[in-house]
Amino acid sequence: MREPSRLWRELGPASFMAFQVLFLGTILSVLIHPLALVTILYVLAKLSVADAVHMSELAIAAVGVATIALGYGAFLAVGRATLLRGERKRFWKVVVLTPFHWTLLSWAAWRAILDLYRRPHQWNKTPHRRGRPAAFRKLLSSRDQAGTLDGAPIIFSSSSPMLSRSRPS
Repeated sequence: MREPSRLWRELGPASFMAFQVLFLGTILSVLIHPLALVTILYVLAKLSVADAVHMSELAIAAVGVATIALGYGAFLAVGRATLLRGERKRFWKVVVLTPFHWTLLSWAAWRAILDLYRRPHQWNKTPHRRGRPAAFRKLLSSRDQAGTLDGAPIIFSSSSPMLSRSRPS
């Protein structure tokens, strides 16, 4: 956040606080994810061997289960809400792959923290091809004089072409 006071004015106090909670909650959930998984697996393994666990271990495992359930739940709820009706038919794939996705998110977050500590001025940038792909050249050649494609403006990101599609709310 470069200008928190501006964001506060634009969103209002309630939306600003909701944004802060969601943003920080996502980061913390991603960082806690592997620790929660290890704790849950430890308690399950101990239960299978010893038939008893200490109350503190059970409490920590319960917090881990809650963290994972709330993190996955929020991720899936927001993801499903942004889908069009036809896209929701394939949503089950997202549900199945969510644990793997969160594991990769966690790995990337912990790697970023370690890199920030070890090499604070290093920027890991995604490599891109030097030339423009044929689809990009075709898109550029098909736009009209106003820089639009069939009346819709063409929006390009810094590294690849991207067409904007607005969805009804």
